[in-house]
Amino acid sequence: MQALERWVKSPYFLSIARVSGHYGLALVLVLVPEIGDNRVFIAGLLAFVIGPLAFVVSVRGSLENGGWIDPLIDLVSTLVVVAFLPSLWHLGLLLGVVIAQAPSQALTVNSTRRYTVSMVTLVVGMSLIGATNQISDWQVSIAILIAVYPAVLMYHYSQSGRVREMRQKAESLTALQLLSGGVAHDFNNILTAISGYAEFAKGTGYEPQATERVLDKIINSSERAGLLTQQLISFSGDKQRPSEAVDIGHEVRSLADMLEDSPHSDVKFEIEAPSTAVLAMGDPVKLHQVLLNLMINGLEASSKHGVVRVRVSSIGDSVQIEVADEGDGISEAIKTTMFQPFVSSKENGHGLGLAVVKNVVDEHNGTIDVVSNVGMGARFIVRLPAAEAPPVSVTVQEVKSTILIADDETPIRVILRQVLEMEGFDVVEAEDGLQFLELFKLNKNKLCLVILDIKMPGRTGWQCLDEVRRTLPDLPALMISGYDPDGPTIERPDYATKFMPKPFRIAEVKDSIYELLDEPREKPQSSPRHVS
Repeated sequence: MQALERWVKSPYFLSIARVSGHYGLALVLVLVPEIGDNRVFIAGLLAFVIGPLAFVVSVRGSLENGGWIDPLIDLVSTLVVVAFLPSLWHLGLLLGVVIAQAPSQALTVNSTRRYTVSMVTLVVGMSLIGATNQISDWQVSIAILIAVYPAVLMYHYSQSGRVREMRQKAESLTALQLLSGGVAHDFNNILTAISGYAEFAKGTGYEPQATERVLDKIINSSERAGLLTQQLISFSGDKQRPSEAVDIGHEVRSLADMLEDSPHSDVKFEIEAPSTAVLAMGDPVKLHQVLLNLMINGLEASSKHGVVRVRVSSIGDSVQIEVADEGDGISEAIKTTMFQPFVSSKENGHGLGLAVVKNVVDEHNGTIDVVSNVGMGARFIVRLPAAEAPPVSVTVQEVKSTILIADDETPIRVILRQVLEMEGFDVVEAEDGLQFLELFKLNKNKLCLVILDIKMPGRTGWQCLDEVRRTLPDLPALMISGYDPDGPTIERPDYATKFMPKPFRIAEVKDSIYELLDEPREKPQSSPRHVS
């Protein structure tokens, strides 16, 4: 039974089924003398020329590249039959309309354009045959077909759009299925590393230097876990976040430190970036993915004990990122398909990393080029729009006021409270949205900022923010969330609102708060703790 199912699904069976109509029509022409004198000639043409040609095209052509040719060949076959057998003109016209709207066309790329080609071929061909053979009332039939064609075309266009949308969703689901095994494997490795480092930290006897090194390892492992979840979240929707100025040099250095504990840790990074900030404008999460995927791609491509060179520079109004590896290089054949989803030259590759890079770069109106020869490694060059550098000030101004934190995760509230109190703030905590609204009414006259988790019981963070804006429209608000399917969108946040995804570092929280309060400050030199 399984062998039969495989045969039914094979391209040869489908092709035989497709061309069976040609041979069935040939048999009818041979057995029915009333059709006309040219019936035997047409039967031979169908059986020995058009039929085999249709079979070859159907076997060799895929749904995306060749499937649209199949109906066109059927349409040409119909026109040939009617040309030699004019008595079948009206039947041929009806059959041609059915063929031109063949379901296989609705599934192909640019199907509306190809459907138009088929319909034009049908109208022109049948008109010539009708005029040449003086078919009675052929003009009326053609006129009716032309009259209804625009309505049919619009319906076809809308249906093709729905098919494309369904295909994109199916590809996203397939991508998640492909990623799930790898994510589970990587995540278990990360958890093992975090657990091992934590056990080691307990046994260091509170030696400051040893403990600090172990805590740095835990921070790096936590960041790797956060990046894994961001990769999955990127496939869950096409939500557009607000653009921000992203320091590419800082991101590259952070990723290099994080990836030193990867399975490719014998491959080293050489980073070349200015000491000053090199700012690109865009979605920070997606730009982070671009850098991560390019650097991981370089690691995986490089030979053992190789080097991945990353160079960040400002060129005019663009930020240029170059990632070069010492791998086997890329052939010309692979270059043409390397940015397509699910295409990979690696044995266990999923073909999603470079596809994500290309999509994000295109979304940000950037460019990506590849310079590579077989045996000579590869160099990826990405150019992104630059952002204007904000005014720099080293003045540290102590701010003593009240910040209201709302998060249903107690550990996060505790850590944030400790950090903010060390910065000189008074802190009030709420464990859900309803308690936040009560505490907001009591403390609104002394609040300088609120921190809101978006997914909370009682009221969501966005609902709480709406209440805040009705009373204090200019009060700074920092929105935090591990996953927010309903926001933020580019329309939602205002100048006094900033969104920060979890997991985040304490230094990022501080920078975001002082940015909202318009209080520039020096960044701390020590490694901050990590919050998830």
